[in-house]
Amino acid sequence: MLKSWMSAVCYTVLSLAVFNGGAAADEWDAKVDEIMANFTNVDVVGQMTQIAGYGLLNSTYQLDEEAVRGFAKYHVGSYLSPPMSDLGEIDGKWGWTTAEMRAFVAGIQKIAMEENGGHPMVYGTDSAHGNALVTDTVYFGQQINAAATFNPDLVYEQGRITARDTLASGIPWIFDPVLDIMHNPLWPREYATKAEYTVAVIGEEVYEEKTGDINDLTLPLGQIEYVKELASTGTKVILVLFEGRPRILNDLPENVYAVLNGMLSCEQGGKAVAEIIYGDVNPSGRMPITYPKDTGNVMIPYRHRVSTQCASGDYCEPQWIFGHGLSYTDFTYSDMNISTANVTSSSDSVNVSVTVTNSGSVAGKETVMLFLTQPYRSISVPEVKQLKKFSKISLEAGASQTVSFELTAADWSVYYPQIGQGLKLVAEDADYVVAIKPETDCDVYNETAAANPLCATFTLSTGEYPFGSLVAE
Repeated sequence: MLKSWMSAVCYTVLSLAVFNGGAAADEWDAKVDEIMANFTNVDVVGQMTQIAGYGLLNSTYQLDEEAVRGFAKYHVGSYLSPPMSDLGEIDGKWGWTTAEMRAFVAGIQKIAMEENGGHPMVYGTDSAHGNALVTDTVYFGQQINAAATFNPDLVYEQGRITARDTLASGIPWIFDPVLDIMHNPLWPREYATKAEYTVAVIGEEVYEEKTGDINDLTLPLGQIEYVKELASTGTKVILVLFEGRPRILNDLPENVYAVLNGMLSCEQGGKAVAEIIYGDVNPSGRMPITYPKDTGNVMIPYRHRVSTQCASGDYCEPQWIFGHGLSYTDFTYSDMNISTANVTSSSDSVNVSVTVTNSGSVAGKETVMLFLTQPYRSISVPEVKQLKKFSKISLEAGASQTVSFELTAADWSVYYPQIGQGLKLVAEDADYVVAIKPETDCDVYNETAAANPLCATFTLSTGEYPFGSLVAE
């Protein structure tokens, strides 16, 4: 673990000092080994210490070299976050540019190595949605918004740009996998009296980390009562949520015309919501979580075990299921096909296809999801279902497209942990049920259930292992 940490540290130094020279990975490893061979216990403790960047500025908001030298003598190993981001406006600026931040980091590195026996430091930052703590980089919405698109290419591109912009500022270490407009309330009333729809925006104020902790996920009663009063007038209420977590809505969804979940949007989030409400953009986001209806169910994911109490009963009903999302058009699924009903080898694959038709009147995007269920499992309690494949497609009105997925042993196998034997990935000889669409219920435990056209079954029968196929050790 410490070697991985020091590899990141050495990468910082080498990338700043010889980035254009293209230092090879084996040179970094050799330098890490050399440094760690001379580490004392004091060095190790110092490497585990992290200092906030705003503690490194002098009275003129420049690098305080004496402070850095003092920290270096205590072998401090890392520093965090651009210092200007927490100080507000200084000399007409709200933050540093990429070049200014890069010079700041390089200055700390130079002093750290001078005062600390050649041991480098590593600088990190919270680039959770773009390198948003300097002024000339690309900012994105929060990760949960990207997840709702079910677009891996978009998420990858956001990560690539974030990495590029952060490294350009001299920072190689990212802490990340992870609208409130003031008005005179009298102004809009003239228009409100003539409106057919009322847009009510509720949710949470801006917060971060510990300061955002709360004891109850239920929305404040005042917000709930306010929206209900609006709805009682007969206006069609469009409820917009801006929130960093699923706040409990009670019966609000039943009292409004529509709900639009803005989640953690960026500074252009209000514009995006407006474009959807006005119909300029056809929404295509899908719920990346199970949105709970009650506070007691917040820890129950869509893929919960069949033995979980909430497998049946009204009290465990979610507000919205994982994968839920509406559009201004309709999509029809048909002609589901599975390539085989019997799999006899762990190297075999199963191909599943389905035809999706835009049966509405406008173009739209649809996320086609494939779920897999193993109704009976001997080594552990099975999940009710698991998302294994998805594909997001775009269809003009009236157009159709056949979407195909390939399932392999990696999709239907599970880990079989045994003490002293590590994690074995095995696939049991059993029946497996494939379902298309999040809301599809294959009713796998009801032998008399009517056949669902979006469900299919295949049987794994390899006989290669006591309870199936040993896929990997």
